[in-house]
Amino acid sequence: QEQVINGERSVHALFQQTAQSKNQMTAFETRIQGLKTGQEKLVVEKEEVGRQVQKNQFGVEQRETEHQQKVEQLANLKVQQESLRQETTSYSQQLQTEIDNHSSKKEDYFHKSSLLGSLEKLRNQFEGFHDGVKSLMNNQNGERIPGLREVLVDVLQTPAEYEVAIETALGEKLQSVIVNTHSDSMEAIGYLKNHHSGRGLFAPLNPKSIPSEPLYMNGTQGIVGEALKFIECQEEYRPVIELLLKNVVVVQDMDVALHLHQEPNFHGTVVTLNGEMIDANGFVTGGSLESDSSGLLARNREIETLTSSVDNVKGELDASQESIENKKQGLSQLEENLRQLDQQTHSTEITANNKLRDLEQSRKETERLGNRLATIDRETTALEIERDKLVAEKSSLDQQLESAEQKRIVEEEQLTAHRAELEQSRSSRS
Repeated sequence: QEQVINGERSVHALFQQTAQSKNQMTAFETRIQGLKTGQEKLVVEKEEVGRQVQKNQFGVEQRETEHQQKVEQLANLKVQQESLRQETTSYSQQLQTEIDNHSSKKEDYFHKSSLLGSLEKLRNQFEGFHDGVKSLMNNQNGERIPGLREVLVDVLQTPAEYEVAIETALGEKLQSVIVNTHSDSMEAIGYLKNHHSGRGLFAPLNPKSIPSEPLYMNGTQGIVGEALKFIECQEEYRPVIELLLKNVVVVQDMDVALHLHQEPNFHGTVVTLNGEMIDANGFVTGGSLESDSSGLLARNREIETLTSSVDNVKGELDASQESIENKKQGLSQLEENLRQLDQQTHSTEITANNKLRDLEQSRKETERLGNRLATIDRETTALEIERDKLVAEKSSLDQQLESAEQKRIVEEEQLTAHRAELEQSRSSRS
């Protein structure tokens, strides 16, 4: 009976142990299944994150390309910008230089114009002429006498180096009034008498020709040439000029003049470049040049030179002004181009910065996804380790459960045998 009781206790204990082991086994299987499910979720998540990584990597490469393109475009624009800015600055400096030159030319023009105006005013008012010439030619007392043409000094020209010699040779005749006929001379003289306007010298347009011997110079050293060779005039006035200067020779100095005058075969007038003169009769003229007629040729030449110079400067000013206006338009265009380029550069710089910001965000996202993949790998590894451990524990528990089950069977068989013996024993006693 004691053996039966002990056997029942042992079987009951084994039964409880088996039940407990089965519960543990169920817990292991549940946990292992949970780990498997977690692993499967991690695999799915890893695949999704991998796809995101690939997609994001493609986006990073694309944004890197776009950013690099914008950086290169910006660099090119800045080179163009600097080049255009230098060109604009240089163009502006050239324009300013041209404006300064234009202002200088304008001052020169005003100065010369003023001087020319003063000289022309003096000339038009016949300043420096005899009163008679002023009265007849200045038109202050009514209409000019029809037969009056020009004053002799106004119809001839000579190079500057011969002006003194020609003025000396012509003397007061330089202020002769050229008239059509002698009748015009008489009318002019009557006018001067009636108006008490001084005296005048008159040269007929077609003077009486007086025969003269050819000038004999015999190759004398120091002779400059016949005076007529240095005179330019209108053809209609040439007879007057020839009459006055056909016997005049220009020489270097007074020594040459005396030598030539003393030649027996020379019967003309000799005048030096400095204004000394020996006429055919031997009368000598010299000294300071302060006659009323001195400087009239020079004044006419200066007026002509100034007129030409003023016209040239005026032409240069007009061309310069046109060039300045064109350059101003060119500068305005350059400045407008620079403004547009500045705007384009600024816009491109903003775009490049935005591209860089997008690129950095994509790189951060790539880093985040990479970190997530590493975390998934760690979590997967941890789950595998835990699952392997649980599998090992489950295997060990399986062995224990099998051993306990076999032991329980043995114990139950022994208990059945003890019960049979106990029942038999009780039956024998009865």
